[in-house]
Amino acid sequence: GAGESKVHKLFELEVESTIRCTDNKNEEETIDVERMLRLPLHIDGKTKWIHDAIKNTLCTTVEKTSQTLGREANYTVTGKISKLPPYLLMHFVRFYWRPDTQKKAKICRNVQFPFVVDMMPYLSDDLRYPIEQNTADRKAEYMKRNQVWDNPDDDDELSKKWAAYEKRESYHEQRAAKRLKIEQALLAANMSLEDYEFSSDSRDDDGNEKPNRQKEHVPQNTTDPEVPADLGRTFKGASICDTSSVYELRAIVTHEGRSADGGHYICWVKSGIRVPKQGKNDNAPEKYYWLHFNDDKVTLEYEEDVKNCAGSADGPIVYIALYGKCDQVGEGLIDDTIKPRKLDKRDRDEFKRCMQPYAENQAEILWEEYQRAQEDRRKWD
Repeated sequence: GAGESKVHKLFELEVESTIRCTDNKNEEETIDVERMLRLPLHIDGKTKWIHDAIKNTLCTTVEKTSQTLGREANYTVTGKISKLPPYLLMHFVRFYWRPDTQKKAKICRNVQFPFVVDMMPYLSDDLRYPIEQNTADRKAEYMKRNQVWDNPDDDDELSKKWAAYEKRESYHEQRAAKRLKIEQALLAANMSLEDYEFSSDSRDDDGNEKPNRQKEHVPQNTTDPEVPADLGRTFKGASICDTSSVYELRAIVTHEGRSADGGHYICWVKSGIRVPKQGKNDNAPEKYYWLHFNDDKVTLEYEEDVKNCAGSADGPIVYIALYGKCDQVGEGLIDDTIKPRKLDKRDRDEFKRCMQPYAENQAEILWEEYQRAQEDRRKWD
């Protein structure tokens, strides 16, 4: 609402769960909506990567009292995300209580977490359809620009046809769901579908936009209190595009130590400092250093060091992962045509104020290392 705090605007997601009784198929299912600031990821013996943990969280089995049976019964809970935040906070549930030992324990299992994660499979229909259609449009354009087969000289018609097919299927699925909703509404109003003009779609049967369609003008500045004029700066660092379900890893918090009652927490944050290329012929994707905050010691680390935090009994292990919404097409598909917005003067001033102490500290460290290297060279000479 209008009085919602910035924390809720940035991190709050909404999960809509359908609860069904497995012991009594005739019992009416119930819908539960839960709002949370973090998505807990439950880890079991089969969990290998983050998507397994998400499924464990959203699809569970519980036991509770059944009003129809008058006893304890088993229920299946199937959750779908009905609201995505700009920032998605994922909490790896690694600490639990062991009844056999009557002590807290830590789960050190290796759970791989990607640098880009797509939440599309876990969305509710109402949230998924518009995002799916927009993603299909962008993926079709991506396939036209990027060859995926062996011979880059050939015109990759197959990939274009596959992308077009995916877009068309997404459109028809969305249209069928919309038609079903209208039919249900008309049935409640004792009207037939013939009495309703079902021609308000702006796309043809292939899912493409019809020509001569005047797109709705969206003003850049709005006085709506729900959409502040400085929204771009408020959500700085995350895309505010609602038609995206793809998130990029921005930071993690790791726990080091075998005990659940102790250990050491370290924060890793992705920086804007690019890792230098190996040469002019290095065509690898751009990589960035990560800031490693170990108490008062801050160092630069590589992406590979972050990936190594997936699980280990002795080393740092990921406990919290912070993802920010981005404009990438999907997991493993990087759209280089989408450029970040230019920094204005306020951004540059803020960046300078935040990074200047760190830069001065790093410069001092580098100068000391240079002096030691010069001294060692003089000794050898």
